Amino acid sequence: MSFNKIKYRKLVDIVSFFKAPIDFAVAYGSAVFPQSQRQKKNTVAKFIVMYKMYDFIFGVKSPLEFHSENMKQNPDHYSSLKLFGPKIVSCIQEKIPAHIYYNTLIHINGNLIKYGVVSLNDLSNDLKNWNTMFLAGRMHKPISIIKSNSDL
Repeated sequence: MSFNKIKYRKLVDIVSFFKAPIDFAVAYGSAVFPQSQRQKKNTVAKFIVMYKMYDFIFGVKSPLEFHSENMKQNPDHYSSLKLFGPKIVSCIQEKIPAHIYYNTLIHINGNLIKYGVVSLNDLSNDLKNWNTMFLAGRMHKPISIIKSNSDL
């Protein structure tokens, strides 16, 4: 098995860890696509390479349903906002201009990750219309599609 297949399998296993419904998933960033040696001289880049944080975007049909299920399975993924429940987290997600809610510094199967949750509708709108360019900008860089969706 080649290194790329091993890495892809690791990414699939991370996404499969979640019981909450995920309709679309991509991985991106320097842990997924290693940067050139020149960029590794930067202190921040060294930190990222040393800890290999895998970055994900999860597209979901219903952020409320995702956060409800995910808070049951993974309450430690959320900041103190979880005390207000999934409805408030989903409302805050909708108020943020990019419409994405990130959970960061999460350990899954021995891997450090961060993941952003966005509705498929908001993701599609940003990709088609460049509403905020936040998600479209992420997708402009190299990504690894872990779970595809025909609506995108």
